[in-house]
Amino acid sequence: FGAGFGTTATHAMFTATCELGLRSLHFFNHCGFGSDKSTAPLPGLLAHIRVIRAHLALVHCIQGAQWGGTQSCPSVKETFDTMRWHIDQVISSRDVAAIHDT
Repeated sequence: FGAGFGTTATHAMFTATCELGLRSLHFFNHCGFGSDKSTAPLPGLLAHIRVIRAHLALVHCIQGAQWGGTQSCPSVKETFDTMRWHIDQVISSRDVAAIHDT
């Protein structure tokens, strides 16, 4: 499990774990999960996607509010709780081997 901000080599570590054939996550990217669209996505991958979506929804909402947007934003606490629950799901899943910047 790697977390970084900026130049902490999480992308390089993600590339390395992908080359080793490990199911890995790195913000928008993932590898090792296959490309068969006929099977349901794995729980850890879905939870990772939901973490990213919650983060982006709050960022876009805040940016929109700064520019006079009128959409209703989730609270920071609501977003935090949602993200924490989904991060727990990613970590506890058996379908993810390496996590970088979720």
